[in-house]
Amino acid sequence: PEETGDPEKYGFDFNIAGSFQGQTPDYFYPFQLKWYDGRIFTLPKAPSGKPGDYLDDRLTDEAVEFIKRNKNTHFFLFLSYFLPHTSTGDRLQAKQELIEKHKKRLGKETVDNTVIYAAMIEHLDVNIGRIMKCLKEYEIEENTIIIFTSDNGGYTGKTTNLPLRAGKGSLYEGGIRVPLIVYWKEKIKPERIETTPVIGYDIFPTILEITGKSPKIEGIDGKSLLPLLLGNGKLKRNAIYWHFPHFEASIGASAIRKGDYKLLEIFDEKVPRLELYNLKDDISETRDISKEKKNITENLYQELKKWKKMVGAQEPIPLKNN
Repeated sequence: PEETGDPEKYGFDFNIAGSFQGQTPDYFYPFQLKWYDGRIFTLPKAPSGKPGDYLDDRLTDEAVEFIKRNKNTHFFLFLSYFLPHTSTGDRLQAKQELIEKHKKRLGKETVDNTVIYAAMIEHLDVNIGRIMKCLKEYEIEENTIIIFTSDNGGYTGKTTNLPLRAGKGSLYEGGIRVPLIVYWKEKIKPERIETTPVIGYDIFPTILEITGKSPKIEGIDGKSLLPLLLGNGKLKRNAIYWHFPHFEASIGASAIRKGDYKLLEIFDEKVPRLELYNLKDDISETRDISKEKKNITENLYQELKKWKKMVGAQEPIPLKNN
């Protein structure tokens, strides 16, 4: 239902363009699209604007105004850009001047998808730069934490994640290994690379601890990353897990990552198929070693099943006509 996707139903004070809808009908104002059959697709709670306005520029405008209004108090801003993502009709869209810039840079023979994708990445980069400039302008940069990440890997219909395997909708590394950049001036050492595996649900307990709350609340998944960010401790965790019984974008699967090993339980057959990879030696997941490492495979599979039972994970249900 539409109302279940409204962030204001989950504690946010206000919401612009956030909804159950995973993509915008169109990146340009009025952010809607008339379909070939006459239907009109609209973006729920879209920002105001004028012809020619680009959606993510307008989101940044609103974010800057929010920061301006709250610069003298505590605030939490969740800014979820649509970039880079297809609009309705599986289209990539960017401003024409940026498309021309990257076409010239990449060469006339470069396919349009690559050119427009590059332009969309520049849109994203410029808008993040506007947020950083705003924090500096109001002299609150040192007291603000910026967390940059993505919900999934690139959509392989429009880009590639090489050397990682697959992409969005998959539990191979191309679907789940994403950027995570955290900036906290004077607190986090610049240009430091942390190799400990972490996961998106670690962000909530991290924010709790940073703001002086206990990150150890019953029912909360994840661990606070603050010791890793500050460089004064390690993350005490046995393994991390995924469960995605969804067949639209790829094949449904569950997975467990423990140390260098990652086990996938793949649901494309009546009996789930198991695949095991050593990510330290094989980041592209090209060699399944489940038959060679039978003990590791079985142990990880038992841990994965135990976790799924504990969290009440819903398993895929076979269709009656199949």
